[in-house]
Amino acid sequence: MQPKQRVIEHIRQAFCETERPDDAFLQGSREGCEPGESVAPFIGVSDWSQLDPTILDASYNALSFFSEGASDISFLPT
Repeated sequence: MQPKQRVIEHIRQAFCETERPDDAFLQGSREGCEPGESVAPFIGVSDWSQLDPTILDASYNALSFFSEGASDISFLPT
């Protein structure tokens, strides 16, 4: 296994039992409209590793607005 793949597998194992928060708890900030707009593409997505990479690229700022629970499992390597 290549070093990059080992790191990815290590991260997946570390978070494998972490539950995804309900949609209502994905967004950490409620100030203004940007947090809601940034987190919106992730509402209803149960397996974030299945997201199209173009959504991740377009939603790069969502990480700033995720709740603590959502940021624990967001953008894990795919």
